[in-house]
Amino acid sequence: MQSATSGGSEDATGRSSAAKREGLNPFESPREGQIAPRSFIDRFGIYPPLVWGYVGLLFFMIGDGVEQGYLSKYLVDRDIFTKENVAIVFTAYGITVAIAAWLSGALSDLWRGIRPRNLATPAL
Repeated sequence: MQSATSGGSEDATGRSSAAKREGLNPFESPREGQIAPRSFIDRFGIYPPLVWGYVGLLFFMIGDGVEQGYLSKYLVDRDIFTKENVAIVFTAYGITVAIAAWLSGALSDLWRGIRPRNLATPAL
């Protein structure tokens, strides 16, 4: 198969034979004349200053799922709630969190982040 732009042949993955000859490897430092491969973060299109925020969100969501897993069993086993009531409680919690997350983003865009924080944490 001929590439319309480079005039060289391409393999099944779409890499041209020229790229294979140059030996581009994302795990090595580029040699002179080569372009450095993009980082893992760049390939996913994540803005670098936000990476640690996404990592924190990942850990929070994992913890939240684990918490619901053992808390629902605890509430049912101790006869504090029925299965149906536990489902209602966690559904209400999920809806509340979704609304709060949306409002925090919308209000931060509208008020530049300072006022929503002050609304959420009133001065004592």
